[in-house]
Amino acid sequence: MNSPLTDEHIRRIAALSHLRISDAEVSHYRDKLGAIVEYVNRLTELDLRGVEPLVHIGDAVNRLRDDAPGPVLATEVLMRMAPVAAPPYVVVPKVIGDGSSA
Repeated sequence: MNSPLTDEHIRRIAALSHLRISDAEVSHYRDKLGAIVEYVNRLTELDLRGVEPLVHIGDAVNRLRDDAPGPVLATEVLMRMAPVAAPPYVVVPKVIGDGSSA
């Protein structure tokens, strides 16, 4: 199969997903993800003139409530529960960029 994705694409996707994959897996996932990309690209060939956009598949209605404050944990309790804290903040892993630093 001639995949639209390169090995470098797959390695980048794996890195962004925090996955370690072998060279054999790179080839496997390149073919699998490439097939998905090709299928999605086929959808652009559909003639959708006159088809109304689907906004929601169900009859559900949002149940909105007042935005009122509720009970909260005391800062001291939260700091004791947090795996890593820098009072008054909880330290969390970086999720933007390559995620290599916290």
